[in-house]
Formats: sequence, structure tokens, C-alpha cells
Amino acid sequence: MASHPENELDSSGITAVNRQPVNTLGHVRLQDETGTRLLVPQPSSDPNDPLNWSKPFKIYLAMLTCTALTWVNFFAAGPSTVLVEIVINVFGAYPPDPRSPASLSPSSIAAFQHGVSKAAFLFSATSVSAGVSNLLWVPLAVKYGRRSVYTFTFLAFGLCCIWSARATSYSTLLASRIIASWFAGGAECIAPMTIADLFFLHERGQMTAMYSAALSTGAALGSFISGVMSVSQSWRSFHYLCAGVVLATTVLIFFTMPETAYQRVIPETEERTTTDSKEEATNVSQVERVEEANTPPKKSFIQRMAFTRTHLTTESIWKIAFRPFPVLLLPPVLWSTISFGIGIGIFVIMGTTAATAFSQVYHFTVWQIGLVWIASIVGNLLGIPFGGWFSDWVADRATKKNGGIREPEMRLPAVSVAMIAYPGSLLLYGLGIHFKTHWIVPTLGLFVFSFGSSAAIGITVVYTIDCYRPIAGEVVVSQIVFKSAITFLMSFYANPWVDQDGYAGAFAAMASFSFVILALWIPLYIWGKQIRTATFKWRVIQLTHWAADRETAEREIREYTASSAFFEALWDAGVRYCFVNLGSDHPSIMEAMVKGQRERPNRFPKFITCPSEMVALSIADGYARVTGEPQAVIVHVDVGTQALGCAVHNASVGRVPVLIFAGLSPCTMEGEYRGSRTEFIHWLQDVPDQKAIVSQYCRYTAELKKGKNIKQIVNRALSFATSEPRGPVYIQGVREVMEEVIEPYEIRQEFWSPVALGGLTPKHLNLVAEALISAQEPLVITGYSGRDTAVVPLLVELANILKGLRVLDTMGSDLCFPADHPGWLSVRYGSDQAVRTADVILVVDCDVPWINTQCKPADGAKIIHLDVDPLKQQMPLFYIDAILRCRVNTAFALGQIIEHLKTELSDRISANQEYYASRWSALEESYTRKLKAIASQAEPNSDDSFGCGHLISQVRKACPVDTIWVVEAVTNTFTVADQLQATLPGSVFSSGAGGLGWSGGAALGIKLATDVCHRGKVLNNNGWNAPRKSLLLVHPDGLGSKVTNEELNISFEPNPAYSVIAKGASGGRCWAEQASTLEELARKLPEAVAAVQSGISAILDARLACTL
Repeated sequence: MASHPENELDSSGITAVNRQPVNTLGHVRLQDETGTRLLVPQPSSDPNDPLNWSKPFKIYLAMLTCTALTWVNFFAAGPSTVLVEIVINVFGAYPPDPRSPASLSPSSIAAFQHGVSKAAFLFSATSVSAGVSNLLWVPLAVKYGRRSVYTFTFLAFGLCCIWSARATSYSTLLASRIIASWFAGGAECIAPMTIADLFFLHERGQMTAMYSAALSTGAALGSFISGVMSVSQSWRSFHYLCAGVVLATTVLIFFTMPETAYQRVIPETEERTTTDSKEEATNVSQVERVEEANTPPKKSFIQRMAFTRTHLTTESIWKIAFRPFPVLLLPPVLWSTISFGIGIGIFVIMGTTAATAFSQVYHFTVWQIGLVWIASIVGNLLGIPFGGWFSDWVADRATKKNGGIREPEMRLPAVSVAMIAYPGSLLLYGLGIHFKTHWIVPTLGLFVFSFGSSAAIGITVVYTIDCYRPIAGEVVVSQIVFKSAITFLMSFYANPWVDQDGYAGAFAAMASFSFVILALWIPLYIWGKQIRTATFKWRVIQLTHWAADRETAEREIREYTASSAFFEALWDAGVRYCFVNLGSDHPSIMEAMVKGQRERPNRFPKFITCPSEMVALSIADGYARVTGEPQAVIVHVDVGTQALGCAVHNASVGRVPVLIFAGLSPCTMEGEYRGSRTEFIHWLQDVPDQKAIVSQYCRYTAELKKGKNIKQIVNRALSFATSEPRGPVYIQGVREVMEEVIEPYEIRQEFWSPVALGGLTPKHLNLVAEALISAQEPLVITGYSGRDTAVVPLLVELANILKGLRVLDTMGSDLCFPADHPGWLSVRYGSDQAVRTADVILVVDCDVPWINTQCKPADGAKIIHLDVDPLKQQMPLFYIDAILRCRVNTAFALGQIIEHLKTELSDRISANQEYYASRWSALEESYTRKLKAIASQAEPNSDDSFGCGHLISQVRKACPVDTIWVVEAVTNTFTVADQLQATLPGSVFSSGAGGLGWSGGAALGIKLATDVCHRGKVLNNNGWNAPRKSLLLVHPDGLGSKVTNEELNISFEPNPAYSVIAKGASGGRCWAEQASTLEELARKLPEAVAAVQSGISAILDARLACTL
């Protein structure tokens, strides 16, 4: 483990760096790591903060604003029920009536239809007026406060209602209603702003559902009251009633509704208030807050009811007024606006057609038509819990699954209720009237549509508020204005549309496009976050970006640093584990680790601490060998890099993709940047070129110089690591860079795939196939092709087609050919008689096919080299006398060869069946002799000791067939392979390199990747015998050949008690024993296997008989 003296940190010289708020467009933490709900926005310590007002009072204010909103559509749509009476009274035109012959004349009918058309403007014009007026009222409410705008507009609204009641001409009546709606329109937009002022994020769904219900209920309630009043009162009385309720509401607003807009200070820390902490406090002042400690005094009643005299934002009122237009281009706003407009527009069409339809089809009187609207009222009220509580519940469940992080799209699945209700209700209404079914059918359609629209409008409106909370007013203005335009167009063409297509055709069409529009929640749910992030950067949308004083403390106060981006890049690239040994260069890394594990528990790498850097890299090595997926190792500056030791060599030679990250000593020392030097060790660990320590073993090395391209550098490194020839990559970064605070960003992961290898050209394919089919003694030599488990059955198939072909496995790192095939020559490297006698040798993914000083092919042998790296670019010296060398994907190339043999050369193979049968017979005889020889090597010694052959044969028999073998042998390599006789692809792993100490960590990595049991074994040779073998190969008769291991200084005497060491290292939890006799081995080996099968690691220190 890399270590160094640690100092006491002295923070006196460190420059303080404030946390930077990051605009997340609705992406906020709503639950902490324990699942407790956080309050968003965070309430201040000010008792005058609307978020701190009592819950009953906030609900009262919400109900007051919703009541005010109800009167807007109560006035706007209510008189539509008595449309005929207005036409008679204002225009003197009467409807056709068989009891009055004069009314049936063409001129009378034309006069009545003309009157109806003009009277319709009394309703469609009010809708447009109310919507457009918000271009004035909302900027005023944002700039000067809600209370003053509410009070003024509703006072003027009430007076205009009186004007409408006293109107004596059509032009006066139209003017009074347009102007009244102009003043009334403010309630449509200011109501959702007020709700957002008063309630936390997790409460908005319920409250906005009340807003949505009030929006629709007003029209239904007005139509109902107007119809009932028509029995004994005129339409003027209805306008007087409107004046009464509006002015009464104005009085309540003036005396009971304080200003709800609040200038909130963005907190600089991440201490978050939770629902639990707020409920446990006896009053608001006891709750810990994120702002200044000095709590302002509570305002008196007079102070609370005073009109705002200061500007609430520094933004220009013209910018606020302009913002709704580009805001409409934002996809969430556009979809919500269209959904909103269609919902209200269809409702208006149903309202304008209901009077005529129920009168003509069901012969309802005016007051009976009014009663029909009770269904709409009930539907709107029942839609409140679905648009509110249900959507909040859906979003809360998704938030919990997402580790407490709330995305605005999480409530969108609740729209599916309305997506079904809209088309179903419209078909009930349109087809019911068309086929003249019982009146309850279209009435039921009206009920279901009111239910669906109440839910849908609430969900879509709160969705956009969640996305763009600081400019909620402008967003809702955009929705209201363009909703009004959609509503006006739909209502204007409603009667001609119904006349042309009939109720069935018109309402079936509405059912279709309403379903399609609402179904767009699905792509928004999937890609909404990416869409929000991308579109917010559009140049035209940048005009809508808001000033800091518009913030509501709803921006998540996050510290998104280069380290945050680093871990996101790892996760997105498929890295699931980081094996770490942390140090003084990793403060930002550690902060990002803790934050990521809390905020993204299901989308963040897992961390495993490894006191030894070599073990850390070996675990990552083992994991990547099984999965092919690179994992990460994080080490500490130059000393941690050096402590990786020969594990880097093993990963490089073994072609293992792994990413190594090491910190650098800080590059500043005066506190110029966060991360500047704070400890004395930072000077001692500052070296000229840290990455040079491992660069010759790595496919790529780089230094992170800026945080804003860290994801690109990480993915470039991983592209090298995963492109053949695979291998380790190394990235380093100073503390200052890793501490850099940046804006969150994403990259397109599909653009960072590894380089793909192809196969053989037709010319080369024919050359290889011809050589193999013409060979008398064909031989395949391989080493690490088995890393791709698909290659193993392909080699078997090739050997079955060209009977007599043999395969020599040099065990570079993986099982390449199964031991149960007659063509198996076992594992040998350096020398094998088959190399000398083969006339055609196909070298496939192999580093050392033979050792020229010991054995080499015959002079006339044809050698073909297929490899992911035929030039061996990491080896200064390598060559073989190949007539062809190709850089290929081995599995693909072997598939080509097999297909070519089975198609183009199948006739030649068929014509020589007798020849191939004789070769197969000879191969089987040779294979039988080999197995007998191997079995003889497994015989125990006569003195009750045992050698490697007997040990491995017994281990193989004791372990299940699906055991994964992690082999680290040197002088006993051949014996181990002979006795294991493995057959399953991916069941044997060897380092394939020269750095000892690999197998322990690698076995842990393989277990992590496969969830298999960890089986450990130690082959105790009483010394380090590999150097003796090397000595004998050069000086077979020298002095060293005649002395003991002790004299050569390669003895381990006195032998350590490995089992005792293992027992102690595991805290006594593992099974660990020693076996040096046949009796001990026979007794303890089954115990070891049983321990492993019960979930306990087992270490058997098997002491082999000394043969030297």
C-alpha cells in the first residue's frame, strides 16, 4: 500500500470557495439517502416566508385563488346556455318554431342564424381577451407582486359585470364582456404562480389539480346556474350574479390575501430541511434553515396587507412580457400548451353544441340543459385527486426508485388516465347524439371528459412549472395565450364542422387527435431530460434565461465538479466497479464518490477499497477477463502508480482493458484555486513525469487539464483500452482540475465504440483454406484466442472438418481448446514435437508459438499468422517466418475459413473421406496414449507424499464440473493443465504474463463478475524453482546445476505457514488448513470444497514433495 506521513490539516490559508447553484431545469433531490422527503424549495428562517405559513392558511389562499378563477369561466361561458334568449332580447330574432309560422320564413331563419353567429362572439371573444391580457398582468405580477394585480383586476372585473348586465345593445354587451374578460384573465395565470409561491414541490400536484378543476368547473357551474335561473330570471340577472360573487371575492382578496411573492436567498450550503424535521419543530423558528441566523420579525396584519412598493426583480418588464413567445418553442411547454388548448377547446365545443343538441335531439328545455352540466361539475371534482394526489404518488414512487432525485417527467405516466378518458368520452358524446341514444350516454361522455380534462390539465401545467419554476408566470402566460388562440379557433369552426361532418364524424376526429397529442407523454417521459437540457441551450431560448433574483431556492445546490463528470463518464461507458486506494490527491474524488452514491445509488460505480494497488489492478484484471468490460482503478500519485507493480505488466501482456486514474500533486501553492497544496507531502510526491512510470505498458496515457472535456478524455482512453490489442490505459489529473466546478453535460455514448476488426480478404481466405486442406500434418497454435469464448467451438469445428488437425494451446491466458477432443495437445510452450513435424502451422492469437533455441518449425513448413496484433507492437523483438500475417477478428476469420471449407472446398473433403478417416484414427490413438501418460503422472508417491500431478487430479475430482480455475503456475504449468483437462470455454484463466501475485486478486475479480465460489489453493514447491529452470536452459552442466536451492538463494526455507497467514488475514472467518501427506489431502480437500460451497473461502496449503 502506498503510504506517506500525514499532517494535521491547517485550513487557515485555504481560500473559501462557495458552492455554485446549478440550473437543473426541474432535476432536484426530493429525498435524502434514508428516503426522507426533502422540502423543495427550502424554506427560509423568515416567518414571513409564504412557505412557512400554516398549512390551513395556505390551503385557504389556494382555494381563494381557485374560487376567483372559477368566476372567470363562470362569467365567460355561463350565458351560453341562454344563448337563444340573448339572441331574442338583443337582436329581436326568434328561433324557428312550428307554432309560429312567421318564424319559419327564410328571412326569420336567416335573422336568427345571423344572431346566433354574432352572439357566439360574446363567448369566443372573451376567451381570446382573457388569454391575451396575461401578456400585461403577469409581467406586472412578477415585477410588482400578485396582491396588487389581483385586487385591481378583480375590482375592475366586478364593475364590468355590472356594465354587461346593463348593456342595451350588442356592441355595448360585446365591449363590456371583452373588457371584463381582459381584467379577469389575470386570475388564469396568477393562480398557478400563487400555488407555486405557497407550496413545496411534492404538494404542487394536488394544488394544481384544484386549479385545473376550477378552470373547467367554472364554465360548467356557470352553464348550470344560468340554465336554472332562466326559469324565472333573464340573462341580465346572471350578469348581476357574476358582479356580486366577483366583488365579494375582491373583498376577501383585499382583506385576507397577503403578498405571496417572496425574494428567496439561494443557500450556499447543502443542509436540507426535511418533512420530518419540519414536523418535529414546535414552530418555524425552531427549524434549522439554510439562510442567515438572524430571523426577521413577523409582520403585523397591516404590514402583511400592504401593497408591494419595491420591485421584486431587476428584470425589465419588457423582457418578462416578451419571454412567453420564445418559451413556447420549448417542447415541454409546447406539448402542454397544445394539450391544454385541446382540452379547453373541446370543452367549449361541447358547451356550444350541448344547447342545440339536447334541445333538438332530446327536446330539453333551457333549465334541463343546465342540469346536464351537473355531470361536468362532478367529473371535474373527481378529476382533482387523479390530477393531484395520483400524479404526486406516481412521481414520488419514481423519485424513490431514482435514489431521491426528482425529474419533472416522473409525473407524466399519470396522463395515461386522461389519454384513455379523452377519446372514450368524445365517442360517447358524439356517437350518443348521432345515434339518438338515451340522453344519459352523451351526459356520461360529458362527465368522463370533464374528469379527464381536469386531471390532464393539472398534470401538464404542473409539469411545465416543475421544469421552469423561476419563470412559471411567463410559462403559464404562454400556455394561456396560445390555449386561448386554439380555443377560439376550435369554437369558431365548431358549428360549421359539426354541420359538415355530423356529431359522429366531428367528435371521432377529436377523439383521434386528442389521443395522439396526449400520447406524446411517452417520448417526453423517455427523453424529456435530454430534450430539456438540449433545447435550453438554443440561441433563441437563451433570450428566456432569467435573472438570479427570479430564483426560488429550487435550483439544486449541487457541486458538480470535474470529479462528478469523471464518475458519470465511467458509469455511462459501462464501468461498474472502482477499485481504490485513496490519498491526499483525492478530496474532490471522495466528495464526488459520497455524493454520487447518495444521489445516484443505482447509476453510480461501486467502490472497493484495496490496501494493495497491485491487488486492486489484479481484481479489475480478473473482472475484465470474464466480462470484456473495463473497470477502473484509482491510485495515489506517483507512489500509488509505482505500487501497481507488475500488475500493469500483467494487464498489458494479458490484453486486459482497464482504466487507471491517479491524482497528481497540486500545481499551485498559494491558494489560487481550490485544491491548492495543503500538506507537506505534496512537495515530495511532485515528480517530473508521473505517467512515464507506466506509459510503456499502457495503450494510452493522458492528463486531464480541464474539467469541461473530462468525459471525452475518459471515453477516448476507454476506446483505446477496448480496441484490439486491448490493454490498460492511464489518466492523471491534478487536484485543482478535479475540484473545478462545471456545468453538468452529457455526451453521445454511441460515438465512442472501440475500433472494429474485420476478417480475411477473399484472396487471403483462399490462401489459408488451400494451405490447410493441402496439409499432411496441419497444426493450430493458439494462446489467448479463448478470451472470446466463441472461438473455442469454432476451433473444434475446424478440427472436425479437417480430421487430423491438432491444436497446441500455449495458455497465453485462457482456455482455447477443450481437453476432450482428440486434437488436444494440452498446454505447452517453447517446445513440442508437433511444431517440428507440422507442414502447415496456423498461429492464432499467440505471443510465443515456439522458442527458436529449443524448437522451431521445419524449413519447408508454411506458417500463417492470424492475430489481433500480429506485429506485437509492445515487443521490441518479435518475428516468425510467416507467409501471411493478418490483423483480424479471430472469431470472424475462423468462421470465414470454416464456411469456405464447407462450401467452396467441400467436394475435395468429400473425395478424401478415407484419408481423413485414417488421420482421425491415428489422432485418437495418440490422444489415448497421452491420457494414459497423464494419468500415470497423477499417481501418489510411495512415501505418503504427493506431487503436483496427484494434487491437481484430486482437486479436479473434488470440485464441481463448472468450477472456474484461476491458474498461476510456472514450473508446474504443463502438469496443472494436463491434470485439469478443462473442457468448458471461459473456465480456465491464467495471467499469460510474467508478474507473479496475479491470481489472488484476479480470482476475486472473476468471482465478482461471475458470482461463483472462490476456491483458493497454494502449491508449495518449497522454493522458487523457475530461476533454476532458466539456469539449466543456458548452463545445463554448470556449477549451479549441481547445488541445492538454498545455495542458489531461491529457497523459501523455513516455509511460511500460508494457511495460518490466510486465517489471520481473514479475521478467522475463512477455512484454512495445511496438507503434506496423502491422508491429510484426502481428508481436508473435501472439507475445503464443502466450505466453499457453504459460502466460506477456503485455503489449502498443499505441500508438494521436493523433487530437487
